[in-house]
Amino acid sequence: MLAEEVHLGGWNISVFGKAKAIRETVKNLAEAESSEIHILALYESTDTVAGKLHIGVDGKIDLYLVDAVTFNAQGKVTAIRSYKGARRLGQITSLTIPRRFRQEWTAI
Repeated sequence: MLAEEVHLGGWNISVFGKAKAIRETVKNLAEAESSEIHILALYESTDTVAGKLHIGVDGKIDLYLVDAVTFNAQGKVTAIRSYKGARRLGQITSLTIPRRFRQEWTAI
């Protein structure tokens, strides 16, 4: 599913490589006792899928995110980028996009 050279990036993380991406994902999942993911909307282009998500963690934390997942010609994930948003009436009204990802984001 993940390409060897996959990039996992977001507002607080940037790692390259399949092993590091898996390690970070497992670490995040292990830190939560419970979590719920609600897909609010999906968008797709030729090689990228983006989703507006609401994630609840341990009944205490509410995150509104846009995750963008890019695939190579073999269908393997080459990048997973996560952008934190603000909540208003259940919709993402603004995004905090790290400067290093702004060019990638506008290309979607």
